[in-house]
Amino acid sequence: MDEPPFTVPLALQRPRGGIVLHEGGATTPLAEGGRWPLWSPTGDRLAVSFLDWHDTELKSRLTILGRSGALIAQPYVTPTGASPLLGPGVPHYGYWSPSGAELAFVAPSVNGLTLFLAAEEGEARPLVVGAPLFPAWSPDGRWLLVHHEANLDLFDRVAGTRRTIAGGNAAGFRTPAFSDDNALMAYAVVRESRVEIWCGPPGDRGAAEAWARFDGSVAFSFLPGSRTLLVAAASSPEQSFFDRLLRVDEDGVRAVLYRGPLQAFFPAPDGRRVTVVVPGHSPDGRLVVHLRDAWDGRLLAVSDWFLPSAGQATVFAFFDQFQRSHRLWPPDSACFAVCGFLLGDGLSPLLGDGQPHLLWWTGERGVPWVAGPAAELAFFPPAIPL
Repeated sequence: MDEPPFTVPLALQRPRGGIVLHEGGATTPLAEGGRWPLWSPTGDRLAVSFLDWHDTELKSRLTILGRSGALIAQPYVTPTGASPLLGPGVPHYGYWSPSGAELAFVAPSVNGLTLFLAAEEGEARPLVVGAPLFPAWSPDGRWLLVHHEANLDLFDRVAGTRRTIAGGNAAGFRTPAFSDDNALMAYAVVRESRVEIWCGPPGDRGAAEAWARFDGSVAFSFLPGSRTLLVAAASSPEQSFFDRLLRVDEDGVRAVLYRGPLQAFFPAPDGRRVTVVVPGHSPDGRLVVHLRDAWDGRLLAVSDWFLPSAGQATVFAFFDQFQRSHRLWPPDSACFAVCGFLLGDGLSPLLGDGQPHLLWWTGERGVPWVAGPAAELAFFPPAIPL
């Protein structure tokens, strides 16, 4: 096995459940049976989901563990009468506040899909009920912008207030976004049958402006360290996939970085490059990754084909939400990591054990994926000393 190019630990979910930390070529068990590991911003804790049978009833629980695996808190257990799963294989979606003082998470409750907030070692309290639910924290942790149903609400975590940004027309997108300097928040509304992306300062009422208009749905995020948006867009309202990736600036400049079907994009932490996940032309679900310049769209390299694990496919399906919380790039942008199966020219995986593996790629021309341990999911920690 090649030496990995990253120097930080990876949190891996094994194919049959169980969380391990992968560091320096070695793996250390963290949580037997755990799923969907989520690093805290401080890097000393992880939120981990579990599925447990209680007689004939399946329940899920969300825990906070130290890096040794010690239990710190258990903010949520499925109540009687509620589903234990958000979707196939997904008990909860978690998203730490930037300071790590609060954990926002989405889980089914007896009232329906619910966004909860849990203090560091306290019980969870419901914040918003409604489906779908897509939250975004501002980098300073003051603001929590929540897209729920066709509404968009801004929570001021300092003042303890809630303000409606859009009511009844927040649609055509999933997850809102904030620029790294906290100066701008981005969201979308539907006006006259078109999807408009609006940006403005979170604390200034009425200061938002429409940056761009599209005929179909969009997904977006700010490039790290900038006030520039990357936008995946569909060409028509009826289209179920994105077919363009654009760069949109606050001065109105738009540049097309990629044309063609895409499943997801993930900006590198350095703010200079972006990986674009592109479907293949065969029906077996294979994918390829383009590495492109995030400013002019130049194609820098193309990966080999791979088939994503079921968990990885979920991350790609909701990439605009997961890229806020679950990192596929290490802090130094040294490589891009996924979990899945390597493919040759045929339909069968190249690795013969029948399990998905950690795959990393340095983004260099002609350099293949490197396979690591068997894994369903893999996430890097944030850019902090560990």
